[in-house]
Amino acid sequence: MSFEGVTHAPVDVGLQLGIETPQRLRLFGGYGWVPSAYMNLLTGVAAGASGNAYAEALLNRADYSGRTWRVQIGWRPFRGLGLYGDVGLARLSAEGALDLDASGAPMLETLGGGYVATTRLDMWLFELGYQGQLAERLVLGLALGAMGTLGAETRITSVGGAPNHPLLDRAATQGDSALERYGIVPTLTLRLGFDLI
Repeated sequence: MSFEGVTHAPVDVGLQLGIETPQRLRLFGGYGWVPSAYMNLLTGVAAGASGNAYAEALLNRADYSGRTWRVQIGWRPFRGLGLYGDVGLARLSAEGALDLDASGAPMLETLGGGYVATTRLDMWLFELGYQGQLAERLVLGLALGAMGTLGAETRITSVGGAPNHPLLDRAATQGDSALERYGIVPTLTLRLGFDLI
């Protein structure tokens, strides 16, 4: 059993708890935060691939913050080697604020006002990596992998008396479609932890 600090760049930075059985089956669960640099990269990739002004405004111009939950299961096939493979599921929840006057989309700019967007992404993941031990109980791991969007749901609500408009629902739908279609990112996982048993 290990308790670890981990980053799955460019998705999150967080903590995880892992268990490996005598048969070398692995089970991990973790919680993470999405740094702004990671969030900007994720939304920028989807916005650039969408080719839609509304989706680009929603994804590129909003100031997002987020968090993740994840579970993954895997196997380390060789007792004497640290090679492993994991697969899993993650949920990324993000909230962003967007001032339509600065959205960069003329049809949205004419609406004016302020809006809050909440986005939930359900994602698959896999990684292939290597872990080793330093000293007696320090665990160090490095892995390459990918994460992809299974489903996206965005809601946009007005704040401060800003008007509701059908274009907002269209922008949310376009943003979700872009994330579902183009939301696959390669990941680099770095783990540093302590073996509790």
